[in-house]
Amino acid sequence: MRSRDQNLKAVLAILMILVVACSKSPENNLKPSSDSGKATVKVATMIVTAETFEQKLTLTASTMASKSVIIASAAAGRVKNLGFDRSDKVHASQPLVWLDDSVLASELERIVADHEMASLHHEKLKALSDKGANVSELKLEEARLKLKAEGAKLSALNAKLDMMTVRAPFAGVVVTRDVEVGAYINPGQRLAKLVTITPMKIITGVPETAIADFKVGKSALVTLDAYPGKTFTAEVTSISPEVNPKTRVFDCELVIQSSSENILSEMSAKVLFTKKVLANSVLIPQTSVVELIDGHAVYVVENGSVARLKKVVIADVAEEKALVESGLSVGEHLVISGHRSLIDGDTVEVSN
Repeated sequence: MRSRDQNLKAVLAILMILVVACSKSPENNLKPSSDSGKATVKVATMIVTAETFEQKLTLTASTMASKSVIIASAAAGRVKNLGFDRSDKVHASQPLVWLDDSVLASELERIVADHEMASLHHEKLKALSDKGANVSELKLEEARLKLKAEGAKLSALNAKLDMMTVRAPFAGVVVTRDVEVGAYINPGQRLAKLVTITPMKIITGVPETAIADFKVGKSALVTLDAYPGKTFTAEVTSISPEVNPKTRVFDCELVIQSSSENILSEMSAKVLFTKKVLANSVLIPQTSVVELIDGHAVYVVENGSVARLKKVVIADVAEEKALVESGLSVGEHLVISGHRSLIDGDTVEVSN
């Protein structure tokens, strides 16, 4: 009997220890309510204010020369001299390649002489005819046609001679040199690649879901892996009229306005667009939104201590903020912490 009493006392002592321990442990921000017996929930709130909503979109991109051309010869011949090298900056119409034109130059002397002779003969007959000499119309016409034919030969040869010098079609930078002095080249053979680096293009792809917010002239900020920490201003110059059926993106070109940096073709880049800007918007933390089966809701505190569940319509989200289209007004006290423990009508203690 005595042993049983001791065991009973031991059990009671253990129960007392557990009760004390439980009474000291935190209870998920709940505490007894003095008036109703229901638990009061501790919450944090914020006052809803009007803000500006900005939704941004970052796209991967790359740089591309605004002009790029493969330089080739229109004539055949042996390379006599070169006027450029790889990485050289050249101006428009600058001679780049000279082909051996010695044969054509000799032919030019003969054709010039023939043209001068035809011209003198035509002038002589015309002068005699003007003075009333017996010069038939047939001979005069033959002389005129002979002069015209010799003039055509001279023009054709000068055009051939001009093709023996390959010139830069525009100002730019030589990317590759694919010819050497002494080499024999054929018409259309690649000699060099020329690109322009000012202005520089940015090539990216706009997702199909975002294309409605894009148009020519839209500005953007560009960052380059080669220049960390620096941003460049660019403007959309063209958007493809059709979507890529495989990637579901629209090809988009931008032009960097101006830069003191040496931006080269095929550099990795990122483009930051501002998709939309809405002033006087109701923005709330995404974490304060409660998911419902049929939509979304938030809790607000009314009369300083009562939690009320309000259905809201979320129009968009950006940077951890939700844009509320309806259901919540400026000035209301939005619960931003502790709302997971609430039900509509709960008594709350605001502790910001």
